[in-house]
Amino acid sequence: MGRIIITGGTGLIGSRLAKNLAEGGYEVVVLSRNPAGHDLLNGVRAVQWDARTAVGWGHL
Repeated sequence: MGRIIITGGTGLIGSRLAKNLAEGGYEVVVLSRNPAGHDLLNGVRAVQWDARTAVGWGHL
């Protein structure tokens, strides 16, 4: 399957979406201003990212 990138992936809706997609076989990357301390499903990668800047797109 493909890679899915979710902004706000540590919030209520985004985290559930990430879980469902990961369980469906997708590679899931969640973007968050503060990803530390969130319980993410194994296989879901969290990346610190701020939408107000263009920094951070290169490694996704």
